[in-house]
Formats: sequence, C-alpha cells, structure tokens
Amino acid sequence: MIIRQMRIEELPIIAEIYRDTFKATHQGIVTDSFIQSLTYKNALARLERIFNNAENQPFCFLVEIEDKIIGFAVGSFTVNSIYGYEGELIMLYVLPSFQRMSIGKLLVHEVAKYFEANDVQSIVIGSFKNNTLARKFYESLGAVKIDEYIDEINGENFPIIIYGVASVHELIKVLKRNT
Repeated sequence: MIIRQMRIEELPIIAEIYRDTFKATHQGIVTDSFIQSLTYKNALARLERIFNNAENQPFCFLVEIEDKIIGFAVGSFTVNSIYGYEGELIMLYVLPSFQRMSIGKLLVHEVAKYFEANDVQSIVIGSFKNNTLARKFYESLGAVKIDEYIDEINGENFPIIIYGVASVHELIKVLKRNT
C-alpha cells in the first residue's frame, strides 16, 4: 500500500472513484434522483472547480494498492472561513471493497500531517446529516459538531452537519493511536 499526493493528470481516476463510491455508499442518504445525477462528467467538473481554486491551495492524497488507486482525500486551506478554521477536509472516499480497513484513517492522517507541516491548527469537515457512518467516523476522531444547515445541491435540499477539529496536532495523536 502506498499513500502519496495526487498528480493532476490522475484527476479523471479520482473522479471515477468519487462517482462510484458516492453512488454505492449514499443510498438512503440522498435521493435516488441525486444519485442518478452524479455522472462522471459532473464528478470531474466538481473536482476541477476545487483544484482550479488556487487561492485555497487544494491538495489530494491517494492510496494505491498494486498500482490501483482505491481511495483519496482532498483538503484545502480555508480563506475567510465563516467558522474561523484554517483548513478543510473536503472529500474522503475509499472504494467500498476497501472500506473498514483503516484506509480512511490513513488518508485523514496524511491530510492532518500536511496541515500541521503548513502551520494549520484547525480544520472543518462537512457531512450529509443522514450519513451516519461518516458522522460516527469523524466523531471517533474527535471532531465536534459546530453547525447544521440546509444546503441546496442540484435543486434539492439536504441537511448538512459541519464538524470542527480545533487541534490538528491532537487529531494526529488520535489517528496514531487508532491505526
């Protein structure tokens, strides 16, 4: 298993993992029409928007097993965050057949180490409110709910939970104990 930073030419592969994993893991969390609307084309467009926002300095770590990318995590530096946090974990996706193997924790650990190396002390993480597994995962790492709101995405309203991690240093310590 190799964890490394993504090369920009790998964005299409990341878009496929995002689309496939989202569709497989969000049944009952979002509407069927929303899941159907997530195509490769709009998954890639979302990732391109994230990575074209140079002001936020987005970055991505990925996991490879036997030369196959099986998961990724996207982070960025927040500019003028309404919550006052310095970084954000934007996306965390691991192919379903590789979930429950601590790969998500390893990816979050890499993101947290990157933030710490860049003097980022705190991060925010968003999740669909109905995504119980993701919420339990973030809470197990010490993330604390700081906000809840309704977000309109593709014409549909979804309740979103925002978590805060006040200390990236403490997050790294938790992750070292749990992996």
